[in-house]
Amino acid sequence: MDRSSSLKKPYWGSVFSIAIGSVVGIAMAVLGAASANASVTYDYTGSDFTSFSGPYTATDSVTGFITFASPLPANLALTDETANITAFSFFDGLQTISSSNGTITATFGTNALGSPTAWEVHADIGLFQGITLTGPQDSSPGDSVFDGISPIASGSASNGTAGSWAMTAAVPEPSTWAMMILGFFGIGFMAYRRKQSGSALSAADH
Repeated sequence: MDRSSSLKKPYWGSVFSIAIGSVVGIAMAVLGAASANASVTYDYTGSDFTSFSGPYTATDSVTGFITFASPLPANLALTDETANITAFSFFDGLQTISSSNGTITATFGTNALGSPTAWEVHADIGLFQGITLTGPQDSSPGDSVFDGISPIASGSASNGTAGSWAMTAAVPEPSTWAMMILGFFGIGFMAYRRKQSGSALSAADH
């Protein structure tokens, strides 16, 4: 066997492995950057109503979510985040107000982990249907709702306890998934090339 030929294979294998390693590194960097900027959803759970009228009852409460184009920053002072919202939906036991039929304004403050600690959210359908969520920073925290359109009766409800928010996992963009998959293929192929290079060197020594 031509020794120079046998040495070329491991050399080019190493070069190719370095190239693949670079692709993997870039893919992982893109994945990390995209995850930091991926859309994120905050689920809301309100406490049961303590005062109510019309069709509302003591077992009703507000639940729903807000999806932001990017996560709320850590240590955020009360800031208008309405422009960052891509979707929302809230249900109070009688009505649903969402991005498909209503409008929203939202102000948030967060702690060092980026979790909401203060908020004021207004979701409305005109002047006759609305849901307001107020955080613990207010003197009267809690949820208030109003439905003046119901065929049963109009009603309002409120409580004195702030609800809670829970962030769900960020959703990477399709391009990020593509880069991640490419990275995994690169890792596998790099391992294969190293194995082949090792076999070539062993054969050359003999």
